[in-house]
Amino acid sequence: MEGAGGSSNSDPRFEFLGSFVQKTLKLKPEKWHRLVTLEEHKAVLKEFFDNAQTVVMIIILTPSAQLIPLVSFPIQQLKNKGVYFVKKNPMDVPRDGCKDVLVVGDLATRTIDQLSCLVDEVFVPLLSNSDNHLGWPEMVAQDVQKQVHSLKSTVYQVQGQVSGQTVLPMPVGVDKCVQTAKELVVNAECSINLYLKSAIEGVVIKWATQVNDVMLESSANAFNGGQNPVPSVEINFWNNRLKNLTYIYEQLRHERIRSMALILEYTDSAYYPCFKTLFKNVVTALAEARDITLYLNPLTRHFQQLEDTEFSECKVLLKPLLHVVCLIWSNSLYYCHSAKLIGRCYVCDVDIE
Repeated sequence: MEGAGGSSNSDPRFEFLGSFVQKTLKLKPEKWHRLVTLEEHKAVLKEFFDNAQTVVMIIILTPSAQLIPLVSFPIQQLKNKGVYFVKKNPMDVPRDGCKDVLVVGDLATRTIDQLSCLVDEVFVPLLSNSDNHLGWPEMVAQDVQKQVHSLKSTVYQVQGQVSGQTVLPMPVGVDKCVQTAKELVVNAECSINLYLKSAIEGVVIKWATQVNDVMLESSANAFNGGQNPVPSVEINFWNNRLKNLTYIYEQLRHERIRSMALILEYTDSAYYPCFKTLFKNVVTALAEARDITLYLNPLTRHFQQLEDTEFSECKVLLKPLLHVVCLIWSNSLYYCHSAKLIGRCYVCDVDIE
């Protein structure tokens, strides 16, 4: 067996790519050799090397453990990790010193994670560094910091949504909130940075909108469009809701946000009642989700048995299942009114199926 770049007449460019791909994706040399022996894949590599206008190439590992080179987006096949090669300038890749003209790295399966890393480690440190603002008008520097912070918050929010979590954005100058709150406790008459107060009030409105969207979520949506979902949909909904509400609650209990609430309270902000209301709504919804998941999760085993059993043999399973449903109805504080009849509809769906 030849080495990592033994194919293609030992072209050092193939050797460099092959070595990086194997190390990054932790593959055996055979995988790389299989790629370069296929003419269609080899043609893609040569296009990247010899065409100055082709500046990006991505090599992905498919679910079937095959390497595929691509020179265009979007990457529909990206289900596993991949690697990228980007030319520093539009040019042919020389045989000697090819690594000097390329930027290489690995590609995450979720682009938002890659973007989050880029924003955190490159954009924010670069544009937030006051040393880079020398010679800038103060207004421009403040606006740049505001926009960078907004970008960071937006990326975090999207990343949270992808994971099923609601991320509360932080205001510009959040690092000053704790110290400002401590000063207010010592001296309620001390001056407050109005720019900071305005930023806090702005994010409170965003939080209220986010929390309201979470409150409006309903497991009944699973029936939209005439769908007949299985019982696990209802149980998963409440488990995910509990996880999300717990995450929101933990954020609201963080020292930074408690300091923001104190600043709003001590300055008699018109947005303080809004904050109290959204916090109360989260606490109430969290108590509901905890109660419902406590009583619904025991149904999982019964539903699974029902789904795995032939219909003609289900009769013996119905009595214990309905007994648990009745216990939920009689003991749960939140799952015992008409709006929660959804659970019984799921039972009917299983019986019909």
